[in-house]
This record gives sequence, C-alpha cells and structure tokens, in this order.
Amino acid sequence: MTVAVTPLRTRALARLQPALALGLALAAVPLFLWKLTFTNLILARGDVLLYQYPHWEHRAQALRSATVPLWNQFLFMGVPFLANPQTAVLYPLNWLIIGFSTPTAYKISLIAHLLLASAGTYWLARRTLQLDAAGAAVSALVFALGGSLLAKAEQINQLQSLAWLPMVLHLAFATAFHSNTKRAGLLLCLVVALQVLAGHPQTVFVTLIGTGIWLVSAALATKPATSQPAAKPQLDLVVAVRRAAIALLRCAPFFCAAALLASAQLLPTLELSSESLRSAGLGLREALSFSLSPLALGRALLPNFTRALFTEYVAYVGCTGMLLIAAGLAALPQRLAMRRALLASAALTASGLLLALGGFNPLYWLLVRVVPGFNLFRAPVRWLALWAMGGALLAGAGIDNLELLTRVQVRRASWWAGAAIAGLVMGTIAGASHTPAGETGPLGMPLPGELAAWLLAFAVGLAIFAIDSARLAHLRKPTLIALLVLELFFASAPLPINNPTTPDAYNSMRPAVLEIMRAQSAALPAARMLSLSNLTYDPGDLTEMRSMLAPDITAAALVDAITAAKSKELLTPNLPLAWHIPTLDGYDGGLLPTRSYAQFAAQLAEPAIEVPDGRLRERLKALPPAWLLNITNTRWLITDKTNDIWINGVYFDQQFARQLSFEPITVMPVTPPFVADGLALILESFTATEPALVMARITPVTGAAFEMAVPESLQRSGNGTLRFANSAAVATVELYAGSGSAILRSATLVHTPSRTFKPLVALPYRLAHSGDVKVYENLGAWPRAYLVAALPITELSQPAGSAVITLYSAQQIDIQTSASTGAHLVLADANYPGWRATVDGAAAPIETANGLLRTVNLSSGAHSVSFIYAPDSWRYGLMLSAAAALLWCAAWFIRWPAANRAA
Repeated sequence: MTVAVTPLRTRALARLQPALALGLALAAVPLFLWKLTFTNLILARGDVLLYQYPHWEHRAQALRSATVPLWNQFLFMGVPFLANPQTAVLYPLNWLIIGFSTPTAYKISLIAHLLLASAGTYWLARRTLQLDAAGAAVSALVFALGGSLLAKAEQINQLQSLAWLPMVLHLAFATAFHSNTKRAGLLLCLVVALQVLAGHPQTVFVTLIGTGIWLVSAALATKPATSQPAAKPQLDLVVAVRRAAIALLRCAPFFCAAALLASAQLLPTLELSSESLRSAGLGLREALSFSLSPLALGRALLPNFTRALFTEYVAYVGCTGMLLIAAGLAALPQRLAMRRALLASAALTASGLLLALGGFNPLYWLLVRVVPGFNLFRAPVRWLALWAMGGALLAGAGIDNLELLTRVQVRRASWWAGAAIAGLVMGTIAGASHTPAGETGPLGMPLPGELAAWLLAFAVGLAIFAIDSARLAHLRKPTLIALLVLELFFASAPLPINNPTTPDAYNSMRPAVLEIMRAQSAALPAARMLSLSNLTYDPGDLTEMRSMLAPDITAAALVDAITAAKSKELLTPNLPLAWHIPTLDGYDGGLLPTRSYAQFAAQLAEPAIEVPDGRLRERLKALPPAWLLNITNTRWLITDKTNDIWINGVYFDQQFARQLSFEPITVMPVTPPFVADGLALILESFTATEPALVMARITPVTGAAFEMAVPESLQRSGNGTLRFANSAAVATVELYAGSGSAILRSATLVHTPSRTFKPLVALPYRLAHSGDVKVYENLGAWPRAYLVAALPITELSQPAGSAVITLYSAQQIDIQTSASTGAHLVLADANYPGWRATVDGAAAPIETANGLLRTVNLSSGAHSVSFIYAPDSWRYGLMLSAAAALLWCAAWFIRWPAANRAA
C-alpha cells in the first residue's frame, strides 16, 4: 500500500510545483512592498505628488462622472488631456480603480503591475525558454523585484508599460517561430495595444526595438537541421537572415493591428505631437541627456544597500543574480528552442547595456541621427529595461543549469561573475567624483558597509554555487534562491517604495489653497493663479510636523512630507489640477507644453526665457509684466517671504518694487484702516548725489489728507521712518516723486506705542493671505473672456463692451457679448486644433491672438458665442479602434489555415 501511494503523492507534488513556484513569486511582491500593502502610508515624492496624482485625480473625477476628459483647462492655459499619452485615460486597468482615492489607486496599480510583470516573466520563462518551475520563478523575482522595476514606482506610466514586456516577448516569439500563429498573434496584438494605452511611448519604443533584437538574435542563433548536408558559411548566413526576416514579417501585421486597436489614443497623440514644442524631435544634446556613464555603471548594476541613487539609474539584479546570469551563460542547452531563446536573452541583456550608455556609446549618436524614433526621447538610461529583462531570464536559466554544469563550467561561471562584480566595484571607486544628471552631488566612495555587503553576498553565493558534495547538492537551488530573495529585499530598502510617507502629504490642504478656493468659489470660471516662489522656506508648523511624524516614518519620508506641504502651499507645478484651480503654469516632460504656449510664455520675462517643460516658477526671477498677467486672467499670485526683511522690529514686504515718478502716483490702500503714527520706508535713489524729491500723501479715515517730504537722509541711508504729527487711522497712502526718480522697495505703517505695524502693497495688488506664503490678488486682471478693438493685444489695449460667460466646462464655453462697434472676442485660453466656434448658431472661424489665445471676430451688437471642443482626431480614432476591435473578435473565432512549418 505504501509503495503505491508514494509515487502517486510524488506525481501530485510535481503537478503542484509550477503553481506553487508561481504563487511564491507572486507572494513576494506584496511582501517586498509591505509598507504600501499593509499600512496607510503613501508615495508622495517628486513626480508622484507633482505630476501623477493631479492627473490621476482629474482622470478619475471625469470617468466617475461618465465623461471622457478630452481637455484640461487648468494647466498651460488649456491643453489636451486625453491626447497626452501619460494620462492613460483609455487604459482599461485604470478604469477599475477610479472608485478609490488617488494615493490608494496608485498603490493598487503599482502592486498589480508588479504582479503582472512577475506572472508574465514566469510565463515567458516557462513557455519560451522552457525552464522548470524554480528557474521561471527566479526569472519572475529578478525582473519584478529587481532594481529596474521597483525603482519605477514613481514613474507609474513606465511601470505599467514595462509590465507587459515579458508577454510581448513571449507572444512575438510564438508568432514568429511556431507553426500556428493565430492565437499568439491575436494575443500579441491585444497586449501591444494595452501597452500603448498604458501611457509611456518611450517604453513602447523600447519594447518594439527590444522585440526586434529578440526575434532577430533568436533566428540567427538557429542552425540548420543536422540531417541536412553541410552548407557553406555564406549559405548559412543567407538562411539565417532569411529566417530573421520571416520572423519579423510574421509579427509585423499584428503590431500594425495593435496600432489600429489603439487608434483612439494614437490619433489624438499624433495631433498633439504636431503641435508640441518637440514636434521636430529632440536636439542631439537633449536626446543624449540622462545617459548612463561608465563611471556610474557600478552604482547602477550593484545593489545600493545604504543610499538611494537617482531612480532612473537603478537596475541591480543582485550579486547572487550576477552569479546566476553567469551560470545561465556557462552551458547552452542542446534543445533548439531553448538554445535560441537563451541566446536571444543574452542579446537583450547586452543590447540593453550598450544602448543605455547613450552619449557614451558612439553607435547611439548614429542611431539618434539616422534611425527614426531615437531622437524623440531623452534618457537613454531607460534601455536598462532590456538588461533587466534579459538578465532575469538568464538568471532563471542559471538556476536550471545548476545540476547540469560540469566542474569546469562552474569554475568558468564563478570567474565570469567574480570578474564582473570586481569590475563594477572598481567602477564605483573610479566614479566617486562623478555627478550623473539627476544627482545633486558626486556619487561618492562606496561605504565600508556597502563593500562588505557586496563581498558577503557574492562570497556566500559562490560558496553555495560551488558545493561539490552529493549529500548537499539538493540544497543548492533553494539556498541560492533564498539568498537571492534576501539580497533583493535588503537592496530595496533605500528605494521610494520602502520610504512612504503620511497620507496627509497629499490629502491635507494648506491655508493658501483654501484661501484661493474660498475666494474663487462663486467665479465662473475661476481666475488663474501663478506661483513665484521656490521651496527654500520653512513652514510655520515644521516643529509640529516633525514631532508628530518622526516616530512613525523614516527620515527620508519625513523630508518628503515636509516638501509636500511646501509644494501644496505654493500649488506647484501641477498640483492646481488636483483642486481644479486654473494656473498659468504647468509641468510636463513629454509632448507638452505646446509650441504656441512656450513661445507665449517666453514673453513673461526679460530677457525671454525657455520653458521646455513648463515650470515657470523655477524660471521667472521677477514678476511678469502686469499687462500680460491681466490679459491671461491671472488674478492670484503666490510668493514666499524669503526676500522680506525685518528692521528694528518692523516687517517689510519687498515683493513688489515700484519706480516712483510724478505720474502715475503709487497708491497703497489700507484695508482695514490702521492707526499709525509713522510710515517706514525702504527706498533706493537712482543718484545718491542728487536725491529725488519723494512725497508721501497720507489720507486718514477722518480729517484732511496731509503730505510729507521724504528727507534726503532717508534716501541716502535706504530706510527710515516718516513721523506723523499725530496718530491717525490711515485709509490710503500715496507716494510720488515731485522731481527725479526713486525705487520704492517697501512701505509699512507703524504705531510706536503699541509696537504694531501694517505692511502696505501698492495697487493693482492686494494682499489676500499671509502665512507661510503670501497670496496676492491682482485687481487689474481682466476676465477670462473680453472684447478688444484691435489685435494683437498690447500694453495699451483696454477691454471694450461686455462679455459674460454663462457656461464654462472643459469642452464647451458659452459667452454673451455686447459692443457698440465691431470687436474681437478674446477667450484667454489656448487655441488648439479641434476647437470650433459658433456665433448666434452659425459656424465662425477661430483665430489666434498674441500667438496663443482663442479669438473670434464679431460685428457690433449683441451675440451668443459658443466654443466647443470636438477634435476629429478623437472621433476618427474612436471609429478605427471600434472597427479594429470588431475585426479582432471576428478573427478570434474564424478558423485560420495552419502554416506548414515554423519560421
């Protein structure tokens, strides 16, 4: 009885082994991300807070209301939303999480796509490389939980797209080399379409090139059957090239079909690309930016146990992983399919490293100049995704090879891995003074702890790998796998996934945001704002934040929480989108900003500035010209207090310097009136030898106004106080220069007995809020829609007639106008293809004012004007996608004739 049960139990365990191995590989994902999985902590650093969350918030709100968000009226004075591929509006997996809060949805997507990457890699290793369950599980672990993917947690679009890479490779291989391509080809078409919709075009391009390398190298590695007579070397090459061409041609129709399936995204994106600042491609210098320097190669490929490297460069597989890669290469399998898949994996690994070098690889310079697509993207370091994919497959093959390697092959693999790790360690020493793009300082020498960790991981792995005892040989696989998992786990400690911060870093609202939202609650539409501050100030509640948060989160997470609070206070750069506050600014490093916006924004400073990715806050050194703020409906300005000063216990607001002259007079309202006995001034005279005649007119609430001359001594010293004869409740302060000229830096009313003061702000600005930052209202801002007599709008232009907005939504604006003469209706939003106008129900052409603004020419009288956003690119793209989906479904159920032979 016992003899019969034992084989039965063994067979049952053998059948369960693949499922168990896959289950363990998948279970490792939430365990590695345990802080995000099992706590309420969130990611809130860098692009996650400032780019991803605002777009995710806007997308979810629109989809929950059953609206397709075609237009974003809040950033860059209005830009397409869906057409920007990074918004991933049409990605089906994003639809499933719109009911969750934005940080929670982000965490779900992050974990789900790491699980998808793990399962896809397991499938690829099992089906294409034909590895056993343990080897496939190792491949899944190395790809999904290695540095390359985990470091992409803050670039969720990249991660979402990369998660589909293993499936693309497997399905392309099956389509190219298996006899029946129907099912594999149709699935390939679907998976590529999903990757396109996931929202990162560069990753799609990397996948496309990587798949080509994968197929060609596999085809070239295939040798003629041994039963055939020996062929000449030239004939071998011809046959191999023909086989590679057939492999590519068999996959090409399905990639084209994938493009048709994704047309609803691709056509609007192509339209945006034609309007983009980068429509002609990137310059050579920009296309080569963020290349992987050989001096940073050690830091990129070795696990960083103690410090966080700029995440674009992180691509470690672990010292144990390096050893397994060497083992995978030490003995090529005899089976044809396994052999060519393994060589294709090696080609992926090598090409990923070479292409990631970017500007440090002469070949890449040629590719940027000659091959279409390479000049469209910066950050060549992102080619490391191919290294990670190929390395993961080779590591799985290494586990499979353990029991097959001869002693010579074990020694060879050990030497290869040892030499590679030694070279990388030497590279970290040689590159200690190197500062890669994105890093804030030199990489620095490796710490003794890091050197010890690298040495220990390799030494223990080598000791296990080289076990020669038959009694212990069965322990090699599980022990090496355990060591690999342990090394990858500790290597992930400095990454953002293990330094999440408090949910309040995103969810809470700061006073400046509340003030603007309160002031704009009844406006239609809400006026624009512009932030003019940096993050160098300390928030007033810094001590409280540290005391409350420090016990529960890491030091890095605490810094992220404080930085997030300051970013929210300043509403920069894309955070206004999260609260639907229109802004003159914006941030995007892809297809946005548009060319017209960049040209218009250049005028906001003198000399003109470049805004390749927006972020006016970081580029404007002074307040833009008032007339440009006015015509763009920019009513709210946010600044910090770093330039303000205290003199003798009196606070001076130095935000707005004004040149004093006889006309116009500088008027500073005092609201509410303030009882003062003096006016403190900070002045700068143009000529110290002949000071200007500066006069101050004080208008009290009751009684007559009086004037005082600013003494020459105050002008020469730069600051001082004009003393009143008697205290008075001041309503208005006016300053002018009777002769000469001077610059008023700041003015503050003071009341000496009570030691109180009131800083003053000159019209057209009003201080609306003062806390950690200051919020000013621009009282001279024009409404969102207005009439002007002539174009272009200049500093001398003034609104004429009336224009009242009765409906303002993302994709439709209705305006009622009235003018006694012909005029131009200007809507202070960006013009863009797809916008249509009607005047009194009849179609009317839309023109562009000042290179950016939407305008329609009107005759005298009253008119009803509507602007509607209905782009043809979206309509035709949706029709193509629907037709392609129907054809795909039909093709799935139609029986295809099987091919006679594999490629």
